[in-house]
Amino acid sequence: MHKFPPWLLLPARPTPLILVVSFALGLTLSVRAGLFGLPLALLLLSWFLKYAYVVLDAAMRGLDEPPVLSLEMVNPANEQRPLGQLLIIGVFHGATAAAEPYLGVTTVAVLRLVALALLPACIAVLGSTGSILQSINPVVLLAMIRRLGGLYLIVVAAIAAPAALTWAIVGGAFGEFALGLPLTLALIMYTCLSAFSVIGGVLYEKRHELGLDAWKSPERDRARENRDTARQHEQLIDELYGHWRGGARAEALQAAQKWLDSRRHAPDECDWLCERLLTWPDRRLAHRLAQDHIERLLEAKRTAQALKVARRHLQSDADFRPARAAELVRLVTAARDAGDRVLARRLLTDFDRHYPHDPAAPVAQQLHNELSRAKASRDPSG
Repeated sequence: MHKFPPWLLLPARPTPLILVVSFALGLTLSVRAGLFGLPLALLLLSWFLKYAYVVLDAAMRGLDEPPVLSLEMVNPANEQRPLGQLLIIGVFHGATAAAEPYLGVTTVAVLRLVALALLPACIAVLGSTGSILQSINPVVLLAMIRRLGGLYLIVVAAIAAPAALTWAIVGGAFGEFALGLPLTLALIMYTCLSAFSVIGGVLYEKRHELGLDAWKSPERDRARENRDTARQHEQLIDELYGHWRGGARAEALQAAQKWLDSRRHAPDECDWLCERLLTWPDRRLAHRLAQDHIERLLEAKRTAQALKVARRHLQSDADFRPARAAELVRLVTAARDAGDRVLARRLLTDFDRHYPHDPAAPVAQQLHNELSRAKASRDPSG
């Protein structure tokens, strides 16, 4: 529901609003000119109906604002949907008028009310498929309504309410033009564009069910971001590999740290880079970055993720350890408390070799003894 107001206000964007004002003035001049203005009126009405489908396409494709009306858009060979829509409405009106003596006024009125209720579905089918035959097929129309579900009732209400308000303001059947002819025509055209915008917006919301390809959507934005990220990742790996292969290992580390700084050391970026560097034959750069990563994770109290990083790097190199003994003690304690005593014992292996004369040695020895007793109690024969 919260998306309907933006769709109703889409014609208030600068581009369509300028068109509405310009066409309202042009139609006013054509009315004042009488028969001499008839060609101009027909031309402007034709262009306006074509632009109504441009608004529908813009909303249906997820654009924030319709494009400017161009010569390609008003070319009859390129856009035949407005003519098809007028043909459908004209033929139906003529057929019901001809059948009125046989069916009666009430029956014809009911038929026309049903047709009005189906008109948004007709516009939606014609707008999304471009097929006149499908847009008058009752089966296709009912299928469209079923796919839109409850949104269709909201569409009808969102179109009927502004239309009724506009009719009341105008005075009914182009009454006395209390607002003036230009403003009256502008209001009518705005209401028409807002109806097409609402229909296009609902089609956009149901694009997956209808198989429509949006030009702008969250999934397309994510795909584009993923492509950009993948390209940046490959550029980074090429740069790091060039430094490392040339023996400039300090420059490789500096480049990697600078890149992570630019990402504010986002955990997913750090994880990706470390995993990618673990595929190198020489894993020292990966382990060095993992040590920094573990330190930051522990500072952020993301112990479980720090254990995951340590486990992954231990699997690639049994000699991997955190940079400082205090961080190792925190990891061992967290692994023990989480029930992963195997990881805790692996981290404590050769503590004195990795951290010679470190003040944390007594704590590490206490943890080692505790884990050894726990293992012996579970496996007395071992």
